[in-house]
Amino acid sequence: MVDPIEYFTGGWTFSRQVEDRIADLTGAANGIAMFEEQGDGLLWVETAELRITGRSFEASRRMSITREGERWLVRFEDGRPFHYLDLSSGQVQMDHLCVADLYSGHLKIEPGPNRRFSTSWRVKGPAKDQTLSTEYTALD
Repeated sequence: MVDPIEYFTGGWTFSRQVEDRIADLTGAANGIAMFEEQGDGLLWVETAELRITGRSFEASRRMSITREGERWLVRFEDGRPFHYLDLSSGQVQMDHLCVADLYSGHLKIEPGPNRRFSTSWRVKGPAKDQTLSTEYTALD
């Protein structure tokens, strides 16, 4: 089993593609993700420049990865659960219901000397139809 603390700790660059089919917008974000040990888990902080329709914005988010019994749980900054994280197979299918919007995701890790991981999210709901794809590369 891959330990999230061992795998993620440190700095990562990332590139994210955003597609919003309802708003007819596409965008991209490039930034840095830092995973720092916090208690028996990790603090996950991202900062980026988001470019949509020719405009640039600063973007950031904070999450945590905490142990919950034998499993790991990704939580939003306010402590709400996002999804479980089991890296034993190198791939994770994730679902998160946010009010009426269903986030269906996939995470894939590439262990080894050139650590990489990717996430993809498909968001569907009454007011959302989005795809978010992110590629992360370790800085070490």
